[in-house]
Amino acid sequence: MKLQHLATAAILAAAPSPALAQGIFGYNWDATLSAQIQPTYEGSDEYGVGPGGSIALVRPDAPNPYNAPDDGLSLTLMEGGRAAIGLSGRFRAGRDDDDDLRGMEEIDWAGEVGVFVNLWLTDWLRTRLEVRRGFGGHEGVIADVGADLVAREGRWILSAGPRFSYADDEFTQTYFGVTAREALASPLIAAAYRPDGGPRYAGAIAQGDYQWTDRWGLTFDVGYRRLLGDAADSPLVRNLGAQDQFSASAGVRYSLGR
Repeated sequence: MKLQHLATAAILAAAPSPALAQGIFGYNWDATLSAQIQPTYEGSDEYGVGPGGSIALVRPDAPNPYNAPDDGLSLTLMEGGRAAIGLSGRFRAGRDDDDDLRGMEEIDWAGEVGVFVNLWLTDWLRTRLEVRRGFGGHEGVIADVGADLVAREGRWILSAGPRFSYADDEFTQTYFGVTAREALASPLIAAAYRPDGGPRYAGAIAQGDYQWTDRWGLTFDVGYRRLLGDAADSPLVRNLGAQDQFSASAGVRYSLGR
């Protein structure tokens, strides 16, 4: 379960009044809780269903309020014109050493913290850059870039756009590398593999968001990623998994303070 997912559940459970939420913290809150289908680990060809979601804390005067389904935990610190800067956070689930991964070392869960920059190039085109550093399961650095075409029609918000991710040596070696000890212990991988950092994936995501009431909404999204570079060449992907990664989710969104 992702860290922002746990935080989402906690906020929904606490359910403070909109006036209290905005009065104490000075932010509008959008919390989403969803069920999602995704690979059991990055690079896997097996899929599982689990919880998902996001939380966005946005200043009340923010222009074009919009949250992409993969924004994660976002706290806006500065806003001006069409730009916003803030803190971002994510949780990365651990990886077990069972089934095809027999012989591989377990990877603990990891938290990721960093910064984001949102820039609205027009009223219907948002770009976003996130740079995060991990702790726990990995201590690497990841940079994610995306753009979203956003259309608003009545109670609907529809969006779609490309995604690209870069990861450094530390991250890539943690999740896609194979040590000599692991190769000896694995019944399916014959040789060690030491990847370098670089492009991690390219893909796209599309979302439909329906504003059911003033506070409640329904959200749906589908995503696709194609692993690149040394990540795609890993035997964990080539021998055991798949370069093409798909995801889908459906959930509810609750807004506080608006």
